[in-house]
Amino acid sequence: MSYVGISGLNMARACLEAAGHNIANGETGGFKQFRVLLSDNYTQPGSAHTHLAGVNVDGNEQMFSQGALRLTGNSFDMALSGGGFFVLAPSTGGQLFSRAGFFHMDKDGRLVNPQGHRLQGFSSHGRLADMETGPSFVAGSPSSKASVVFNLDSRTDVSSTASKSADAKADASESADAKVDASESADAKADPSESADAKADPPPAPSGPADWEAFVTVYDSLGSRHDVLLGFTKTDVNAWQMQAALGETPVGDPVDLAFDPADGSLKDAQPVTLELDDKMLGTGAESLKVELALAGSTQHADGFAVDHFQQDGCGFGNLNKVVVGNEGWLQALYSNGDKKTLGQVAVATFHCEQGLRVMGENNWLASRDSGDPVFSVSGRGGAGVVHGGMVEQSNVEVAGELLNLLVAQRNYQVNARTIKAEETMNQTLLNHQI
Repeated sequence: MSYVGISGLNMARACLEAAGHNIANGETGGFKQFRVLLSDNYTQPGSAHTHLAGVNVDGNEQMFSQGALRLTGNSFDMALSGGGFFVLAPSTGGQLFSRAGFFHMDKDGRLVNPQGHRLQGFSSHGRLADMETGPSFVAGSPSSKASVVFNLDSRTDVSSTASKSADAKADASESADAKVDASESADAKADPSESADAKADPPPAPSGPADWEAFVTVYDSLGSRHDVLLGFTKTDVNAWQMQAALGETPVGDPVDLAFDPADGSLKDAQPVTLELDDKMLGTGAESLKVELALAGSTQHADGFAVDHFQQDGCGFGNLNKVVVGNEGWLQALYSNGDKKTLGQVAVATFHCEQGLRVMGENNWLASRDSGDPVFSVSGRGGAGVVHGGMVEQSNVEVAGELLNLLVAQRNYQVNARTIKAEETMNQTLLNHQI
């Protein structure tokens, strides 16, 4: 009979060990709690002479229920909501699998866990590979297209600069006519017509400040930034003139803009080509040609304003940070606003998770019982969803494990009494025989 009590003590000890192990790992990220598997035991089972033999401890089994997700503040951390495991490549070779999503960037720009195992994912070529943070910088790209939407104040008076220019042209025209008449009557002078023709060219329009100015930014082939000034001068009712300039150098000829008096919309909103040659840029970059769209611009009785500006170039950029977005996409963010998608985190699923072998350090190893891993990505093929900046906490319910601990302790005491009772019975028998 003592072997029945001893089997009960072994059962209680196994339950105590499991409860203690679960409680100890109550704060271990990605940990999955254990339970003890028990079965009843008999000698000569199935026969007429079956004897009760206590309990068998068949082993421990992990429970892969979902743990709570917690924000960490580390953009490299990841958590799985649902089934599956992160795929890790240790330096010794092979593959390990984990639910603990604590990751950081090593000196080689790879994402690794605290043990140095490399996180695996699908690269842009669709192959399973190390998840790397990409280049530390990116070259700039020249602007080729830009668009600006603005409003010009319809209450603006016709520019004095424009009026003076028109008056100057009229005076020059009258002066030229007078001089031409004088040249025709001056027969004694040599080549008078040439002199009159030379003086007949009107003087250039006087320059002056525009009614409103705005800057648009473009980038050259070497990534240098250039702020092109757009000056707007009202020349007539519902008519404006736009002159682009880089520094003190005009860019192209003035562009006439006409607005519809019915709704203030820009008529004939054709793109304007800004051509900046290499000497104008002064950075060693090649000449730049940018097609500037003005569609959507208006003239209303409101203040001058730029409503929208966009262009397709960018300057030189340094790596600011790498983030893991939803669905496990790894993205590099650069100082110039550029984004590069580096790959997508792989998620491995198994037909039998309980068949995985526990390796410690929050890792499992595939076995014949678990079956081969099936590699997928976040939310597909039965895989859970990857969340960036979070980790999965232990699925241990400490209150429940404390109760299990008390039950195991009681079971140990009761089974010890079984052994004590048998010893007392044996001692009584011996005393009787004496």
